[in-house]
Amino acid sequence: MGLYKSPHEATQSIVAYGVKKGRQTLIGHVIVRSFLAGAFIAFGGLFAVIAGGGFDPAFRTLHPGVPKLLYGFVFPVGLVAVVLEGGELFTSNIMYLTAAVLERRASLLDLLRNWILSWVFNFAGALFVAYFLTFLPDILSGASSSWGTYIISIGHKKVSADFAHLMLKGIGCNWLVCLAVCFAITAESVEGKILGIYLPIWTFVTCGFEHSVANMFFIPLAMLYSPDSITTGELFSNLLPVTIGNIIGGAVFVALPSWYLLPSSGPFAHASDEKPVPLLPMHDLVTPWHGNEISTSQGEMPEHTKLVPPLEDVRVQIDAVPPTTSALLPVPPVGEAASPLPLERYPSAPAATPFAGNSRARRPSYTVSPPPIRTGLAIGLSTQALGMRSQTWGHAPGSAIGQAVVPTASNNIEFWDGFGTVMKQVVSTTSRGMGAASLARAEEKVNHGEGDGGDDARLVKTDSTTNH
Repeated sequence: MGLYKSPHEATQSIVAYGVKKGRQTLIGHVIVRSFLAGAFIAFGGLFAVIAGGGFDPAFRTLHPGVPKLLYGFVFPVGLVAVVLEGGELFTSNIMYLTAAVLERRASLLDLLRNWILSWVFNFAGALFVAYFLTFLPDILSGASSSWGTYIISIGHKKVSADFAHLMLKGIGCNWLVCLAVCFAITAESVEGKILGIYLPIWTFVTCGFEHSVANMFFIPLAMLYSPDSITTGELFSNLLPVTIGNIIGGAVFVALPSWYLLPSSGPFAHASDEKPVPLLPMHDLVTPWHGNEISTSQGEMPEHTKLVPPLEDVRVQIDAVPPTTSALLPVPPVGEAASPLPLERYPSAPAATPFAGNSRARRPSYTVSPPPIRTGLAIGLSTQALGMRSQTWGHAPGSAIGQAVVPTASNNIEFWDGFGTVMKQVVSTTSRGMGAASLARAEEKVNHGEGDGGDDARLVKTDSTTNH
């Protein structure tokens, strides 16, 4: 496992967490985790007040940046505890549940239930720390102390701002908070998670953005130390716009773009993508592959052509395939022994195969089975174009191939073998069809070692003893 996840992998994890949170049937667990998350954020807020409020008021006035930097530096302790302990924090749940709903793996009812429960019990946890663990034991040493005056000034500043300013500050806050959670998900180590959380949270606190759950601690604590200066109505006049801003910041600026940038298919397809593997034109077909990972941009596979189960650690990507026809080399599915088959003739009636640049493609008239092959994937390449004999690439000796193709157009094919090596070859062959005589003649030449069979047909004799 690497040191970190890619952005797509992190988004997959966000969706998975959102699904798990949305489908949580044990409401008691959600309540307890939400209470704990609110308490953790309150502990971080208390730490910030102690660290940033210990300066002389004159010094804070003369050098306001110093208390802000220290205040912001210690505040992330709360979110670190939430992430490492698995708490239900309202602001991060905005991102999780929005991503799950966008993926259609959670309902709006799941989203609303989680958001309401986490918001209410985050509030309960923050109030518990503010009253029982801060005010009653008089951690701030009274309202007249430097810490007491500091928290009262914080409370007054928060309730005196207007609705629009508070909402905009809420957007900036949860954009950074959800970014911090994304960084924590991306990191594979505890140290990486802590560092990933610290930088965005330090930024949002120092810049003065508004976090709804943190305000559930700061403003009630200021009300406790100065009960006549701040009312309950003023408390909620702050929490309402900040909550709206937090929802916009987490849902619109983090969850939505992360979900939108998820690829729908390919090697980085997200875990929830259950779309079938796209069917390919006959001349596009190159199997087996690892994890159903074939990338192509055109057409559908004819009905008589079948895909086989994947082989381990083999992935093929076709970059571009012009309109043409080709010959297939059908081989028994994986797990069955491959053996030579006689020359067979398909029905001569053409089969429509849609692809870019042409409206019809004729079904190949003949198929030829290769000799027994002891390794995974065999691709027929033009020996005249490459100046070399074709090879057999595979991962596990003894495994049979599923399908092989003799391309009859210029294709760029990339092979990822079982050892992580990338091999790229350019296949250049004729686009003319194969007649019965020319096909047999080409096969005879190859079997006698006389080149690739000429321009009428390109059949490659695969070395059954070659291993990579």
